[in-house]
Formats: sequence, structure tokens, C-alpha cells
Amino acid sequence: MANVFLSSGWHVTKEYYFNDAGGQIDILGHSILKDDQAQYKGEYVDELAKKIQTQDYKEAGKKAAVIIIDEIKKTVEKMGIKFDVWFAEGKDLRDKGKVEEIIDWLKKGDLIYLKDEAWWFKATKFGDDKDRVVIKSSKEPTYFGLDCAYHKNKFIDRKFDRVINIWGADHHGDVARVKGFVKALGYEDKFNIILHQFVRVMVDGKEVRMSKRAGNFITVDDLLKEVSKDAYRFFMLTYDINSHLNFDLNLAKERSQKNPVFYVQYANARIHSILKKIQSSKQKIQIKDKELTLLEHSAEIKLMKQLIKFPEIVAETAEDFQVQKLPTYAIELANSFHHFYEKCPIIKSDEKTKNDRIALIKATQTVLKNVLDLMGVSAPEKM
Repeated sequence: MANVFLSSGWHVTKEYYFNDAGGQIDILGHSILKDDQAQYKGEYVDELAKKIQTQDYKEAGKKAAVIIIDEIKKTVEKMGIKFDVWFAEGKDLRDKGKVEEIIDWLKKGDLIYLKDEAWWFKATKFGDDKDRVVIKSSKEPTYFGLDCAYHKNKFIDRKFDRVINIWGADHHGDVARVKGFVKALGYEDKFNIILHQFVRVMVDGKEVRMSKRAGNFITVDDLLKEVSKDAYRFFMLTYDINSHLNFDLNLAKERSQKNPVFYVQYANARIHSILKKIQSSKQKIQIKDKELTLLEHSAEIKLMKQLIKFPEIVAETAEDFQVQKLPTYAIELANSFHHFYEKCPIIKSDEKTKNDRIALIKATQTVLKNVLDLMGVSAPEKM
């Protein structure tokens, strides 16, 4: 999405928000100490316990958060993602007084009230089914309270023109309340939440557990040991974000035209091979006919029609966030090229036709490279 927005002329900041303080981090600390308040179990907790030497649960939780986020940073690098900002709940919100600021802001707008020693946001005024606690009676902010502070920081303090949150589907219950608060801020039309469904890894039509870690999850690191970054990214983008993704491990590892990423990359490699062959034969390429009037074959027309769709696909994706349009388009373009290659000889055609067809495959190579760049997938010259 960031690549699509960048190509559409926006200035984009990719930000990863993580919690390094609060109740969940305390629970993590208890789990590492394995005391009577421990809740998390698994090999990853045991691994953290080996690295952390303290008997203080708060210190253990904070140290574990640092280790985990460092691991996440290494993983996203393997995925080919670079975040511009790593925003910490504790360091960037709590410690800088942003929670107190949001309470003051809500009080000034008469958007908050005190009940049972807790502060409640008037969420029903903004489309939610009930009012929501921002500060508990214990004086600890709720997750929603922190969400309020974070989104005020985004829109008012840092003045973003548009904010898009990408969450896991398990956070669907938080959508209405956060959208309600952003509406209270006055930025309802500049805010979107994208919910991603979960991914199942399939081998021979059956779901598999590849990780030795306890719990029902597979890590990205585990998956990237099995498949290339290109296959990982392409397959992850293939499905509508609103549907569950079945990641076919067999297909992702296959080096044949059945594998969609291989099929698309092979089109680029094939074009490179043709152009290299022409160059090595020292044939002169002079594209004089700017209208390319000799391109009349149905396969040529179909390929040209595919090429001119590309700007429209990018514009649509920037509007509706349906990134699966990119791999779908890449497959259709590769298919049109492969069909053209079978039906329309290039090197063995007459001089004028050859030059027009060379112009067409050069344009195809450019568009293929552009769509692969948007997806963060490489365009190899050899396969």
C-alpha cells in the first residue's frame, strides 16, 4: 500500500506501533518468571526467560518487549519491509504525557465524564453502541485510552493528512470505538482501518504446523526458511484481505509455470533474453513508427490493452486498498505476453514489424518491472 501511495504522489510514513508497557507487558513478565500470575506459555517464553536475569516482573516484561521488538525488526527486514517509525506505547505515549493530554482535550470538549471513579468517553455520540472507559478507577489507561492518545498524536500533533491502520481480524471489536474517537477529533473522512484475516499454511491440501513453538501459530521466520521472499510477498498479496488466506507451500516452492510468481518473473526474464539476443547479433533497432501501426495481430492488441490498464489499476488500489489487484494484473499481463510470444515471432519477422514488436516488449518489460516493484517482488533477468 505504501508503494502504491508513493507512486500516486503522496508522502508516506510507514509506522509500526507496539506496546512496551502496561498490563500485557506485566503479564509477559509474570510468564517469564513463571509465577502464579503467568498466562503465556510456549518455547518462546522459555527462550526469553534464558535471556532475562531478574526477579522483578515489570523489569522482566520490559526487557522481554525490547527483545521481541528487535526480533520483529529482523523479521520485517527479511520480508522486504522497512518501517520509517517504530512507535512505542510506553516511550512515545505514556512517558511523554500524551495520555494526560488526551484527557485534558476530552474534558475541554465535554466528551468525557466521571463514573465509578473511572473516566468514560461519550462514544455513543459518535456511533458506538455504548460509552467506553478511557481511564480505569485504578488510574491506569485502557487500551482504548491509549488508542485515543495515539490517534490525537497522529492527526493533531504530527498533522497527518490521512491515516490507515492495518490490524489483525481479532481486533474487529475495536473498530467502532476507535472510529468514533477519530470522528470526535474531526478526521472521520481521513481515517481507514484495514482488517487482515488469518493465514493458513497448506501442504498437500492439509493445514500444517511448521513451528516447534507451543501455540497455534507459525512464524514468518519459519515460512521464509521454506520459500523465497518473492514467493512469500506475492502469495500474501494474492488474496482479498477480507478472506482467509491459504498459503500453498507446495506451489510457492515450485519452479514452474504453475507457480504464479515464477510465471510472472519468467515473462520478464524471457523479454530480457530476447533483447539480449538482438543486441548480441548487432542488429540495429530503429523504432521510427511512433504509432506502431503494424501491430495488428489479436495477441498484440490484447497485450497493448493490458499495458494501458496499469495506471488505472494503481489509481483504483490507492482508493479501495484492494492490493490483490496488483498480482492479478501481473498474472494477466504475463499471460498476455506469453500468448503474444507464441503467436508473434519477433526476431524472424520483417524489419518494420520486428521493430514495432521490440517496442511492444520493451513497454511490457517496463510495466512488468513497475508492478513487481509495487509488490516488492524482484524482476530477475534470468530464471
